[in-house]
Amino acid sequence: MMSKRTIIILSVIVSVFLVLASIGIWLERQIFDEERFKTTAVDVIKTGQVREAIADEIIIIVTGDFPELNNLATEFVQPTLAELLNSNFVSAAVEEVAGEIQVALTSSEPQAVAIDISGITGPLKTAVGFIPNLSSEVENAVKDLPASIDLIEKGGIPSIFSIGLIMMWLGRLTGISALVIFGIMVWKAIANRQSQILRTLGIYVSVGAAVFLVLIWAFSSPILSTIGSGNIRVIVSSIFEAFIGILINQTWAIFAGGLVIIGTSYLLRLWREDAALEVTKDKEEEIKEAA
Repeated sequence: MMSKRTIIILSVIVSVFLVLASIGIWLERQIFDEERFKTTAVDVIKTGQVREAIADEIIIIVTGDFPELNNLATEFVQPTLAELLNSNFVSAAVEEVAGEIQVALTSSEPQAVAIDISGITGPLKTAVGFIPNLSSEVENAVKDLPASIDLIEKGGIPSIFSIGLIMMWLGRLTGISALVIFGIMVWKAIANRQSQILRTLGIYVSVGAAVFLVLIWAFSSPILSTIGSGNIRVIVSSIFEAFIGILINQTWAIFAGGLVIIGTSYLLRLWREDAALEVTKDKEEEIKEAA
């Protein structure tokens, strides 16, 4: 029989290890996996709020020194540019931005996030010659627009390279350890018909997942408050929330798994009671036969 103290200690270990394993899996499969990251990030970038933020930021960067041009671009170009970011015409540029965000996040060195705006500046350079009463200074500035710009400056997205690698390896180790300990506890529970093992394990697994969910919700806003401002924060926070949503779903799965374990413990208890009843009946029959 497994002692109550041992059951609690092992249950706490499994609970913590499952959370760490979930974080490791999330980092490895969602953040450090370039293709998965790009798929999720592109979907976020194509949402209306993020497209408008990117369009605003492009206009601010390109026309920052020319208020006259900024006003024109904000009025006439921004809405079109926001819609353009959702079209197949610039899909390659959007995917490239998503990829560069992933590189900036997982690189060992700070990286800028560039965006190809040649599809925008090309027509703009052609159209500027037809705008009346435009100063030569502005016209020259438009003609000198680059083919790409840094949408997010170097260091604007903090790198998680070191902590990410540590958590991925820790996640693998804790994941394997949690499965081994879980297997031993289940085997002990069935062999000894000790439903308390599964019930305690399930409670601690669910409570551990619930605590982690609270921590995610509590620390998400403070973390985001340290990242940029204005349009940059809109872009980064939207992508951040999409990936945190995946981690939250994984954690809810752990919580649900804990509830399943608790339910299984009651089935084991019923099985134990039925088995005990059968033994009692067998003993009664033996007594009758002996009499």
